[in-house]
Amino acid sequence: MSSELQERAFWDGYSVLVKKAWRDEAFKKRLLSDPIAVFNEHNLTVPKGMQVKVLEDQTNLRHLPLPVQPTLKATPGAEKPTLSAGSWFCCHTWSDQETKQG
Repeated sequence: MSSELQERAFWDGYSVLVKKAWRDEAFKKRLLSDPIAVFNEHNLTVPKGMQVKVLEDQTNLRHLPLPVQPTLKATPGAEKPTLSAGSWFCCHTWSDQETKQG
């Protein structure tokens, strides 16, 4: 599976967990306290040695990730170096009401 497909599968699976957390308070507490265990239970792979922290947004508080700075990596036999970041990034979307508030 290509890395693009793997990333898409991860975010699709994570979306399922978010929806479940919105409906089930006990599940949400587990997701916040031990996300890797919850991910594993739902067949979402986290690279070995990677730590994960799930933060819960509030009505007046948004958490925005500051991704790892990308680096150029030389690939043997390649004409140009490849860009490597080694992290996931997801963009937050604002509701229409929040956008109107400026």
